[in-house]
Amino acid sequence: MARRANMIISSTRQVSLLLPNGVAKQTFAALEAPWVLRPAFYPWREYYEIILTNWVTALHWVYKLKLNPQHRIPGDRQLVRHMKPMGVWLTATLNLCESVHTWSDFLGVDTINYPNAFQWFQLVGQEFKTEELRLRHKTQGVESLRKDLSILKDQRNPYPIRGRCHSRALVEAALKLAMSGTAPKFERDRWLGKRNAPPGQEGFIHAYAAMLASSKKAGSGSVFIQDGQLLIRKGRGRDVLHIPPFLSKKNTRTLKTIRRNSSGA
Repeated sequence: MARRANMIISSTRQVSLLLPNGVAKQTFAALEAPWVLRPAFYPWREYYEIILTNWVTALHWVYKLKLNPQHRIPGDRQLVRHMKPMGVWLTATLNLCESVHTWSDFLGVDTINYPNAFQWFQLVGQEFKTEELRLRHKTQGVESLRKDLSILKDQRNPYPIRGRCHSRALVEAALKLAMSGTAPKFERDRWLGKRNAPPGQEGFIHAYAAMLASSKKAGSGSVFIQDGQLLIRKGRGRDVLHIPPFLSKKNTRTLKTIRRNSSGA
């Protein structure tokens, strides 16, 4: 029997296509890189396509909030609105990278792996993207966010060295700076955040809490894997629609409808 090759899952809405050559373009291109699915995961390819669409939509928010306020994010308006909290948190993460990188000499932080803030953000973003792919059930993702936020609010670092080393390095340096008393504006604006902050200037903890609150909302179109099956929530209740691994024409139409109205996984 012929051996099946890996499948490439990619998006046609890359932010990197909007940018000239430079560090920012390289960062977005890396974060938007296609996912390679092994044959064993072929049956759930539709799920990964939706997750990637959500992820790229969140990156469009980073581009809009950080680089181009006039940018109109492509895609379904409901999906764009739903992914804003993640985009705001990613933007807050990029801002945190910038601040910590600026203070790196004072903090005694070794930035040899992070020549600039965008590359640090790229590595942190790739870790978060991998985590999104690993937690293939909405409740798992929400619980993971909740635990991490609780630890962060307690001024501790929730990220392990293995698998989240770049996130750990960022939070470790940020906590050191926030607790030093040397940069009160950093602690107030970049780390904790405040209500009614200007767009793109939300604090890391405040944006994280908002993303968690958004993730808890079980809206129509939530996609998850349970007991080896791809399931899509039909409404705000518990009803779900089972999508067979290889879709019939009827279910293909259903999936397209879900994608247009998706609230994310």
